[in-house]
Amino acid sequence: MTILKDKSADECYNLGIQYCAEGNFDLSINECTQAIQLCPLDSEAYFCRGNAYFFLKNYKSAIADYDKAIELDKNSDAYFNRAIAHVFLGKPDLALEDYEEMLLEKSPDTYKDDDEIKRAFFFASNLALNIKKYDKAREFIKYSFLCISDKEQQYKDAYLKIIKTTEDSNKNIEEKNRLLQEKELEIEDMMSMFAHKFRSPLDAIIYNTTHENQVKLYTESANTMRGLLDIFSIISADDKILTDKIKNDNKGNATLMSILNKNLNMILLHLLSASGMSKIHQHYMNYAKAQGKITDAVSYKEWCDDYFEMEGELQKQWEQEFSALLNQSASLAERLQWLEHYFFKLDIIGFEIESIQFKEYETTESFLFILMNEILVNAFKYYASENKQPVVLEWTSTENDQILSCRNPSIRRERDQHKGSGKGHTFLSALARKTGCKFTKPKPQDDFLLEFAIPNQLLLSNLGTEK
Repeated sequence: MTILKDKSADECYNLGIQYCAEGNFDLSINECTQAIQLCPLDSEAYFCRGNAYFFLKNYKSAIADYDKAIELDKNSDAYFNRAIAHVFLGKPDLALEDYEEMLLEKSPDTYKDDDEIKRAFFFASNLALNIKKYDKAREFIKYSFLCISDKEQQYKDAYLKIIKTTEDSNKNIEEKNRLLQEKELEIEDMMSMFAHKFRSPLDAIIYNTTHENQVKLYTESANTMRGLLDIFSIISADDKILTDKIKNDNKGNATLMSILNKNLNMILLHLLSASGMSKIHQHYMNYAKAQGKITDAVSYKEWCDDYFEMEGELQKQWEQEFSALLNQSASLAERLQWLEHYFFKLDIIGFEIESIQFKEYETTESFLFILMNEILVNAFKYYASENKQPVVLEWTSTENDQILSCRNPSIRRERDQHKGSGKGHTFLSALARKTGCKFTKPKPQDDFLLEFAIPNQLLLSNLGTEK
């Protein structure tokens, strides 16, 4: 104890010790407080009062007194008691820091025969083990068993084995939980994309029911939905079945151009519907500016807030015009010309590969339909170009892959708009992983480029070549 010059302070401290031992903790606190007032540098008075607070379960006050006691005169008892208080307050990391301070205060030789301190380190090891700090658990066991005897060495080895077994078991559990969470997230993304990809053919059916009632459009949209349902079922169940079905689907009357034609029709019927209007605000606004319906000074926010009636009129006009083109069985060139007038120029490169063929509405077509649909819808949603640069959709054959790419100009304002779930690229990553394809999430930039590479071995039989 710090030597006290004031006798009454000494007496107060001794009474504090006595009352604490007798369980009169409130009286102990009063006496220790008087001792501290008389002798502010008495570390043991703080320690004694901290113990009284501890037994009253006032752990915060106890820690405050232990802090002061350690500041004035470091000792292992104060660290130990503060560590226990931290445990009761649910702060095991701070408790472990106190045990580490105890190690710094004394060398192992000074407490090799002190069973109480060794038990403290054993408790610290278990505490570290419970919060998955395995290296600390091993360190404290080392100081808990100093291997004075063979028996102690056996105990030490046994506990080290327990720590290792627990660590391995928890890592396995964590890995399983991680994989389970990834699987659950993948299923959520799958369901989101399943609903998303159904919208294009569904909107085509809805419009057809309300306006045109063309049997061909009904049949095409319904069969597309059936194909999508089948492939999503396969994707969710077995990756190998999916790749095998794509490899074996190599004969039929469907081609890359036929899928592109079908996709373009359904995408536009979806985006030109009233429900799709929010995804292409910029196209309506830019057209209105180009036609002199509004001034160039009108901002994006002003267009959405103040010109919604004009936008609604344009939406109906465009929807009717494009539907009329479909009724007239307009050629792809005619539909692309209409698209350039209202949206942007779409350059289609490399899709005239007649040797890549597959059955209509079956696995390969549905697989490629999903890819093209996701890529083209995003091109419409995020397109922006002051000088109307084209969107370039390209199919490229290389020695190892068939690469579907899309380059479309964009600006940050459009990319920052909330126009969907934002899970499209995540889904494409999962689809690539399941089929052995290559897809890297593209960087958000004005000259936006997306590429999806399909291994030749997946479409090799369709190419009519041998590896």
